[in-house]
Amino acid sequence: MPSIAYNQFVPNPNNYPGNDIGDIAINAVSINSIWGVDHLNFSNANAGQHQQVTIPSTTTPVTQTGLSCVAHTQAGVADTSNPQLILKNSATSLPLSIIRAFGLINSGGIISGQSFNVSSVSLSVSTFTITLTSGCVTGINFAVICTNYTGASNVLITGAGVFTISVPFPLSSIAFIVLQI
Repeated sequence: MPSIAYNQFVPNPNNYPGNDIGDIAINAVSINSIWGVDHLNFSNANAGQHQQVTIPSTTTPVTQTGLSCVAHTQAGVADTSNPQLILKNSATSLPLSIIRAFGLINSGGIISGQSFNVSSVSLSVSTFTITLTSGCVTGINFAVICTNYTGASNVLITGAGVFTISVPFPLSSIAFIVLQI
């Protein structure tokens, strides 16, 4: 976001209000511009509610005490060039962005609307090969948790963002979640 013009001394109580009209208008436009970045703007029926939260850089938060906590970003563990969202309270720091992908598969493949960051799924005999969306994980250091409703399954990470799940057939359905910190 570019620098925004704002004069904190306007309106000035010692000035005649008519003399500050230009600066008051600049301040009003600036406030509206800043407010509209992450919030629904003044003209919206839900004005003031967040649309998103933008954190422009990694930060080191102050120590939290009592029941207070802060959300902040820090360099990612798997990829230090990409930030990771952290919740810090008085006891610990917790990564909030640990879930990278998930999916639900049946014998026909990935179930539409029941996946996130899954690029493709292919089936060969009793092995599904899952390819994740580019960039959702870094390298091969990620974990896959798998729940097979028809028996034991075997998960093997075969490449950057690619893994296989071998399952016994007939297959009812299998769910997986991909984690990386």
